[in-house]
Amino acid sequence: MNTLYIALHRVEITPPLGSRFAGHLNRDKPAEGVLDPLWGRLLYIRCEGEEVLLVNCDLLEFGKEEADLIQRELGATTGISSPRILLTTTHTHTGPATLSFAGIPADQDYMNQLKGSLSEAARFLRGKAVPCTVSAFRTQVKVSCNRRKRIGGKIVMAPNLAGPVDPDLTILLFHTLNGTCIGGIFHYSMHPTTLSVHSYKISADYPGRMLRHAANFFGEEPVFLFLQGACGDVKPAVFDDKGNFKEGEETDIEQLGQTLAKAAWQATSTGTRFELQPELRFVFIPFQFRFHPLPSLRGIQRELNLLEEAIQTLSARKDELNHSHIDPLKQALVFRAWAEDLEKRLRNSDSHSIGLNPAIARDLNALKIGEAVFLFIPGELFCTTGLSIKAQSPFLYTSVACYANGTVGYIPTRASLEEGGYESREAYKYYGYPAPFHPDTEMELLEAIYKQLRSFRM
Repeated sequence: MNTLYIALHRVEITPPLGSRFAGHLNRDKPAEGVLDPLWGRLLYIRCEGEEVLLVNCDLLEFGKEEADLIQRELGATTGISSPRILLTTTHTHTGPATLSFAGIPADQDYMNQLKGSLSEAARFLRGKAVPCTVSAFRTQVKVSCNRRKRIGGKIVMAPNLAGPVDPDLTILLFHTLNGTCIGGIFHYSMHPTTLSVHSYKISADYPGRMLRHAANFFGEEPVFLFLQGACGDVKPAVFDDKGNFKEGEETDIEQLGQTLAKAAWQATSTGTRFELQPELRFVFIPFQFRFHPLPSLRGIQRELNLLEEAIQTLSARKDELNHSHIDPLKQALVFRAWAEDLEKRLRNSDSHSIGLNPAIARDLNALKIGEAVFLFIPGELFCTTGLSIKAQSPFLYTSVACYANGTVGYIPTRASLEEGGYESREAYKYYGYPAPFHPDTEMELLEAIYKQLRSFRM
């Protein structure tokens, strides 16, 4: 009979006041306070020669270089091979800069601090693993809302009450052989963008409040991870008196966190319990995210002219626009810098295909614990993509964990590329990419993921 050995630990990773935020263009002032601390949580699992270290941080996401540095450091500290070290984030938008975004580099001072804190926390974790059983639960919590809506002939970020959401809350609990709960995993799919973009206080948003309230139910000692699902087009259902998405307050993340924690407690106390077999399998495969269509020099110059005109028009409304959720002037300035960089690269090449990367490579990681499978995606999936994966999976508990390792940003569906909107036609510029991803990307990604799932049945 196989045995699962598990160890958990957490370490505070709150940045100092004055740190830059990442995640929203309008949150452009340094941190002036802390609503709640940020944490790094580490889960080590071993079974019959296989081992995995899963790191879960209250952060936005990691860039590729930043993720690679942390993985190498953790590998050197623990002796665990880097491919078996998975970095995940809750995707809070009120944390420090951990990737280059909108032309602003990652906060290297903070990254060095984070690397040291996680490395020290992981140093002795391997030797502290104890035999455990793992049980799985699932319930539904309806607190989210799709955020892509067609208004006036175009897709805007607004409540779409008829749009797809995934209400599943999946829970794994780890118990020692004497029955003591030492922690577990919560998985839910909803963008942690509750707080107002005009809030300059560090916060883990609703996932942090959920984990805080979980301690009231499960005790202070257990360590729980929060894995974020396919929520690229899903926000908290927090509205103002006009039915629009609200610029949220602390009371909103408190209510969301409490609701989710209570639901987890009720599911594990009175819901159906599924005991997972003591089995651990891990696979990873390379994947190419292709850009399409790569721009031409003439096309970029046309876009630059349009941006210059927009900036001149918007500049007259600068003070008014600064109070909006997304400031179109700030966005146009970021896009102009993006276009100027591309123009420079294209001028220095003989054709539009030279000097611009046609694709970026990342690994797709999958972890299986009995009938529970976690698929770690290096980016932001749309809700429908996550639902498709779950529907096609042969496993009882399948969870899509986004924002893993070095992320690539939004991974649009073919339909969203045709529709337009921020996620599919604008966000790639914030990441400095030359073009959106190819319309076949979602299909190719699903094929690769289904291949991973089939491999677990062999």
